[in-house]
Amino acid sequence: MEAKFRNIRKIVQHLKHPYRLFFYLALLGIIYMVLDIVEPVLAGHIMDALLSNEVKTEIWQLGLLWLAIFILKYAVSYEKMRIGLFSMLSGMENIQLSIFQTILSAPLAFFNQFSVGYLMARQTDDVFNLEGMMPHHLVEGLLAIAESFIILSCMFYLNVWLGIGAVLLKCLDLFSNFYFPLKQLYKEHNEARAITSSELQDVLKNILMIKAAGKEKEESQRFQECLKQYYGTWNKRDEINYIRSLLTRMSEDASYMIIIVLGGVSMYYGKMTIGEITAFLLFYKKLSSAFVGAVPLIPLFKIGEGAMERVDELKRHIPEGKTSDDEKGQMESRGKIELQNVKFSYNNQRILQGVSMSFKPGEITAIVGKSGAGKSTIIKLLLGLYQVEDGKILWNGKDVNQINGQSMRSLISYIPQDAPLFHRTLRENILYEAPESVSDEDVSKVIARTGIQEMQKRFEQKEKAWNLETTVSGGERQRINLARALLKNGSIYIFDEATSALDTETEKIVQQTLRELSRTKVVIIISHRLSSVRKADKIYVLDEGSVQENGSHEELMKKKGRYYRLFEEQVKKNDEKQITG
Repeated sequence: MEAKFRNIRKIVQHLKHPYRLFFYLALLGIIYMVLDIVEPVLAGHIMDALLSNEVKTEIWQLGLLWLAIFILKYAVSYEKMRIGLFSMLSGMENIQLSIFQTILSAPLAFFNQFSVGYLMARQTDDVFNLEGMMPHHLVEGLLAIAESFIILSCMFYLNVWLGIGAVLLKCLDLFSNFYFPLKQLYKEHNEARAITSSELQDVLKNILMIKAAGKEKEESQRFQECLKQYYGTWNKRDEINYIRSLLTRMSEDASYMIIIVLGGVSMYYGKMTIGEITAFLLFYKKLSSAFVGAVPLIPLFKIGEGAMERVDELKRHIPEGKTSDDEKGQMESRGKIELQNVKFSYNNQRILQGVSMSFKPGEITAIVGKSGAGKSTIIKLLLGLYQVEDGKILWNGKDVNQINGQSMRSLISYIPQDAPLFHRTLRENILYEAPESVSDEDVSKVIARTGIQEMQKRFEQKEKAWNLETTVSGGERQRINLARALLKNGSIYIFDEATSALDTETEKIVQQTLRELSRTKVVIIISHRLSSVRKADKIYVLDEGSVQENGSHEELMKKKGRYYRLFEEQVKKNDEKQITG
């Protein structure tokens, strides 16, 4: 029971003025309930009045009163529905936004555990399944229970045996809704749906590789297994729902037969009047309506509980930081960055083995090494996406762990190898990281500087969102990313394999930009291609998580150490390619 109240409290936290909302919904519900209970009483009086040949004016008065009650009841019902719908949708909106913000604030390691498709399914499907725990359903359920007890009291007053029969039939209805494990069935179904969504997104994302490898048949078989699991849980869930619905309809149909037969016998022996039987039938109809309103809320509530537990499970996967960004200081706009004996492990595997480096404004610093040497890990540490296990990263002598993460990243322009593009307009992509102070003139200058004028003409419909992922080349993609970084105008520029696999013209633009930036900014280049870092002021050679040597290209070549061997190896490979080409 405590778990149920805990889940309800979590829902309430996302509502505006929850107590006022609960009070208003309860008030409307009580008015509706009173009006609903009065109707059978009026109907009984009208029927008895008709059979006893009473004054017709009294019948007309009762009829007009019933009509007024009928109209008022449905006006109240509309208001209940309107307020309930608004509160449910606003609550769901706030919960979905909260989950989205929680996911965005998660550390990078969190996204290594779940695929995009899986997170999307959890973020949408689970929220939609919270409907049964929304305030209007909770209030409606509680008032339906209260109305059911009042109606049953009236039915027992009219005829005890008919009342007992009605209770027994409704107990069958309650049994069918409480007995079956709907919460677990819906949890299993939602999990299977999330996995299927994840699998489908994974396939569509890698369609080129699948076709190139000729793996259509294997992927089809793999997806078929996911679909079997998904539709298997769906079948199991709905089969139980069908049984539950069948028992409900069976008890409903049997009840009217029993009431009419036993009511007729009671009237024959003078135990009930036709008005009382009419009132009893209407009371039973009202009882059924109350059950129709309340009983389906039981499985809905169970489904909502399962969804809330899944939302909590997702949030529990996101570790909380030791210190919030609000408690940390701001980062100075310029200065020297130092790594002092930095160690870092991931999944119990040591990635960095006591790395020490320094990066200064006015210099181009390169980090080179083979794949898996730890280059990308250093970048993620500099971006504040990971925290060091041991050692320090200093910004002007200040530990970055004491600096606000958002403040730190706001000063870093990061240009990765696989430049990400949003399904948005070209202008929106370019301005994604730009401060609000950026003018149209600044944008025009950067567009000219990065050579994307022709691309701008192709996508000159600024209001139209294009799927740039599939409509631009690799070189154009990198130019967009470079323009985005330049408009951000950070103090630190990190080029993470940004010059690999570029066309000659784009590489020329990137190299020219590097030289211009290095006059006043901290410029860091990550690369496995040593030819792209020959003009760097300082080169760190990384291997197996530690710095093997550092210096300029000329200095490292004279040492004839690790860098020299890597350089000669790459030159030899390039020569072989030219010969075979």
